[in-house]
Amino acid sequence: MDLELSDEQTWLAESVETLLVRVWRPAADAPYGDEAARDRLWRALVDFGALTVGGDDGLGAVELCLIARGLGAHLAPVPYLGSAALRFAVEPLAEGEDAAALALLEPGSGWASTAPRTTIARTPAGDVLNGRKAGVEHADAVEQLAVAVSGPAGVGVAVVAARAPGVTLTEQPAFDATAPMYAVDLADAEIVAGPFAGEALERLSTIGALMAAAEAVGAAGRLLDDACRYAGERRQFGRTIGSFQALRHLMADMYVRQASSWSSVLYAAAALDEDAAEADRTASIAKAYVSRAARARSRTGRSRSSAASPSPRSIPPTGSCAASSCASSSSATRPITSARSGGRSRPAPSPSPSSDNWSARDDADDRDWIQRPHRPAPGGDRDGRRARGCGTVARGRPA
Repeated sequence: MDLELSDEQTWLAESVETLLVRVWRPAADAPYGDEAARDRLWRALVDFGALTVGGDDGLGAVELCLIARGLGAHLAPVPYLGSAALRFAVEPLAEGEDAAALALLEPGSGWASTAPRTTIARTPAGDVLNGRKAGVEHADAVEQLAVAVSGPAGVGVAVVAARAPGVTLTEQPAFDATAPMYAVDLADAEIVAGPFAGEALERLSTIGALMAAAEAVGAAGRLLDDACRYAGERRQFGRTIGSFQALRHLMADMYVRQASSWSSVLYAAAALDEDAAEADRTASIAKAYVSRAARARSRTGRSRSSAASPSPRSIPPTGSCAASSCASSSSATRPITSARSGGRSRPAPSPSPSSDNWSARDDADDRDWIQRPHRPAPGGDRDGRRARGCGTVARGRPA
């Protein structure tokens, strides 16, 4: 399996970046743009060929992830993920320019549900859908909804018109303002395409998760770029904060996670393009890894920006609420010793066996870095390390 991007794929990524820089320029007071700006961006993507999926000359999973990564880097609020995923998963729907949203999740069920409660009913006028979906992104900005259904031939995917009679949209709270969420009620909603049984739903879920992971990689990558740029410009104690060893180590950790995240997405996309037996599994692993890594980078980058203010002591540790949710009450105050703290003990959250160990450790590191006064002591720093130029590092010595 070749994981090196071809020249054409590299040109595609560069072209998407150029298009987004030229077309997507939201104002500072309206970072998500207005409806006209979003429509203009969507039309530019369609004209660019971003929906030309499948076939010998169409886009594959790797190319779709490259485009999704670019959109994530610019936080472009367009329904590309669902539109491209549907065309990739269901070959008969590869043609056309209509935007689509994925209506897979149902209230009270998980993403792995194998028996959707949305059902197909036969009427003299044709097949219709009845049921309720939740968490449908961009449902108000698309022409079609791809719905996970249970039918006579088993579980599959059916397409309904988003504004057809019997389709009711109700806005739901969303964490991400660039991806508004809606609940969709279907009451004898007419099916315009499908149902498509077999592997359509599984394939749709796989490519959708993979593109969502690629989008997160793009957003986290932009955050890392911004943090590195800021660290090279912000000065404190007579030098740029990027020269502080603690910050450089954290930036290096963020870079490793960023590179590893993209590698996992690229491998899963290549496996999907080659119809490898483990394609579904690798996509799930990539999605899980990227989600955790992107969340950790967002907290670390946010903490670094806050810690650069003139008074590091007064800054509350960013992400401590997330850490406390990962730690049990009995272990949250257990003192631990960090090599970076010169052997000093400090209270830090200790994750429970079922928690996100990585995230809790990141939060503990954030507190250690933010609360430490960055004032060099004569002959050494607060870590007990000797001053620069001595050629040795003595750990654990008092400053």
